[in-house]
Amino acid sequence: MKRILFLICLLIAFSCLSQTEPKVAKEVNAAPSILTFNLLSPFSPYNPRYRLGYIKGFSERWRAGLDIGYGSEAINFFSIGENVGEDYQLFEIRPEVYFILNPVNKVKQHISLELFYIDQKETLIDNNYILENDNRIQFDRADFHRKKIGTHLKYGAFLPITRKFGVNAYAGFGIKYRDNTFSNIINPRSGGEFLDEFSFFERYREEDGSLFSMNFSFGFKLYYLLN
Repeated sequence: MKRILFLICLLIAFSCLSQTEPKVAKEVNAAPSILTFNLLSPFSPYNPRYRLGYIKGFSERWRAGLDIGYGSEAINFFSIGENVGEDYQLFEIRPEVYFILNPVNKVKQHISLELFYIDQKETLIDNNYILENDNRIQFDRADFHRKKIGTHLKYGAFLPITRKFGVNAYAGFGIKYRDNTFSNIINPRSGGEFLDEFSFFERYREEDGSLFSMNFSFGFKLYYLLN
């Protein structure tokens, strides 16, 4: 939560500095076409994937975009230790609507509403999980399946680096519904030691069943302006 608040404050401060430039008439690209690449998702320790997106402008203030992400054991190059299991595969889709707060400025702040769906499968080795009654089950091998849907309200800014390239930084919060299932469990037994090696990441693979709760989002996208 502190990281989200810090990123929001940083974006606001940067955007306020951009307002000090002289207020002169500028040509506004009312219908930009933008390609994006998420800079953080390939380095996620538990669900690395590559996320590409496309954003289309429809007026000076309104834009709509779609991100599609995919990760698999064959193409991912980063994971911490043995966090990513065998036969790992993830697919996600994220439609988003943007409202540009200051279309005439070089740094374009925005508020956006994002919907997301994630489907993840992998085989976990020598691991454990918690049942809904808080009992922990240790196993030698199990097939894990996660489905997650939700929505985020985000604040961000398109920060140009050159005329064509820039970074879209954003942060926000929302709600999620997550459903975890474990199947084809080999040698299940009661107990198991809980090792939270990276407590600042969500240990979503250790809870069986469904969960409805808040969700946070922050990140950086490299963008390329097509027109």
